[in-house]
Amino acid sequence: MRVLESRRRIAYGVVMKHNPVLASAIILFLLWNGLAPAKAEPALAEHTFHALPLRLAQPPWRPLTGQQIAALISDRTVVVDTTYEPYPGAKVNVMFRGGCPPYETFFADGRWRMGMCQRAYRVYEGRWTTEAFGGGERLCVEAADRPKECRFVWQGSTVDQIVMALATRSEANDLNENYSPYRLTKSRE
Repeated sequence: MRVLESRRRIAYGVVMKHNPVLASAIILFLLWNGLAPAKAEPALAEHTFHALPLRLAQPPWRPLTGQQIAALISDRTVVVDTTYEPYPGAKVNVMFRGGCPPYETFFADGRWRMGMCQRAYRVYEGRWTTEAFGGGERLCVEAADRPKECRFVWQGSTVDQIVMALATRSEANDLNENYSPYRLTKSRE
């Protein structure tokens, strides 16, 4: 705003000194348009692209069966894929509890381990199974200090990708509708 005012003063001084008729036209123009209170000019606000966060919906194909889930996740670690882009430049608003993406390891012998952020980083250890529910099968996990939670699993667009909702209590009939993409990696144990 100060720069604009100083430019106006310099232009006015130059024009008044050299051409009084032009100066009169400029004064009339400023009175008509230019003396209105100066408002902040949005630098690039009108041209800035604001991408809205995308949210994954339930995949339209059938979830995996219990056998497919076991074959896919046995001896694998599963992590929320915070870098997932359904197409270049489009980010998905991933859902997870705590301040950092949890990791889950599903061992072939049925053991399960999950590390997640709470007030401090916490590791849960328990068991994983698959069970029938609502005409399909879902992945369930349970630990001594954590209630049994279940969720459906869908194959993603690549071999090392799955889609799951946040887990819901096994006795709940309402399914969670917050879906996130997950990456599968080989378990290190």
